[in-house]
Amino acid sequence: MPLTLAQNNLLEALVLTAVGMGVVFAALLLLMVMIQGLHRAVGDRPKPVKPIAVKPKPTTAPATSGDTPMGDELIVVLTAAAAVVLGRPASAVRVLRFRQANDDWAAAGRGSLTRSHQPSKTLSPPASPRS
Repeated sequence: MPLTLAQNNLLEALVLTAVGMGVVFAALLLLMVMIQGLHRAVGDRPKPVKPIAVKPKPTTAPATSGDTPMGDELIVVLTAAAAVVLGRPASAVRVLRFRQANDDWAAAGRGSLTRSHQPSKTLSPPASPRS
């Protein structure tokens, strides 16, 4: 039984699709084999480098008495607690002063954002119904 033109075109399309997919999968398989071969030839992984321990240097000035907003008593209590936890004498614990960064720009940004969310004052009140 001879094939019609539509059946012949459909058969050619199916054969072309199968050949094209076969070529793509064969190329992918070849690429996978090549990558695995290079991996085995070059080696597994580089040896890990041991990290070097570096002691951080303090970047703030030591606190002087009376210039902290939290008070001297609180500093004494926190120093004593740190000495107990660390198992060192209190004289070996150094308390550093941390100054708060200038928040002028942050405050200006928050103010601008807050003002932008307030309702507009140009709206007129709702009109009263006329009777």
